[in-house]
Amino acid sequence: KDKAMQLFYWLGDGRQTPGKVHYSSFMLNGQTYNVGDCVYLYPEDEHSPHFVGRIVSAFVDETAPESDPHRIEVKWYERRTSFEPSTKGILESEREVFELEDTDINPIGCISGKNVIVRAQCFDEARQAMSSMPNMDWFFCRGYFLQASNSFKSYTPEELDTYAREHAEASAALASPPTTEPPKQAAGSQPAAQDACDASDAAEEEPAPEAPSTAPGKRRKSAPAAPSAPPTKPPPVKKGKP
Repeated sequence: KDKAMQLFYWLGDGRQTPGKVHYSSFMLNGQTYNVGDCVYLYPEDEHSPHFVGRIVSAFVDETAPESDPHRIEVKWYERRTSFEPSTKGILESEREVFELEDTDINPIGCISGKNVIVRAQCFDEARQAMSSMPNMDWFFCRGYFLQASNSFKSYTPEELDTYAREHAEASAALASPPTTEPPKQAAGSQPAAQDACDASDAAEEEPAPEAPSTAPGKRRKSAPAAPSAPPTKPPPVKKGKP
């Protein structure tokens, strides 16, 4: 069956490095994405929740096949419910993610949408921070999951303060009147039908099974398997208020 295709092009000017041309923004299916944005990515199993990550870089890989050279580097987050399945259905747990140490390179077509990840000490703090963005899908994150030690490390006060300033700036930008000028398409960048997470670029261990047009193929994610016990430091989740 035909793969799902997505309309894509780069925005702004590219920066050349050996074997790559880096960009800070791109357009995918009418949505602008910037380096630093948090996104959903298609999972290997179409019935599973979409993966959650943050775009670290976006670039043209000049060593990749010409048919699909557009790439993103993704910093991964893991859902709390992946580590503690017993907390599924509890609002605070469903909204919480852990920042992982891993990054991977994936085709831009793996992106399925946007979200916001709020760095906060608790669910209520994050919910208050997102009150200015009522239409955005969001998660909150208190710190890092350290895979080697199966432990949790909270964000430092400095990390939380830096995020709070950046979040306030982003909220102000959303509240300001939109510009009348459309985003500038990168010179030489033509709109292209981008494969939706082409399996041939995502997993080299085994060929991807045939998938319906609405479901992309496998993609690369070096996330840890669920540990035998949940991280030791986050306090137990409480049932959040809807």
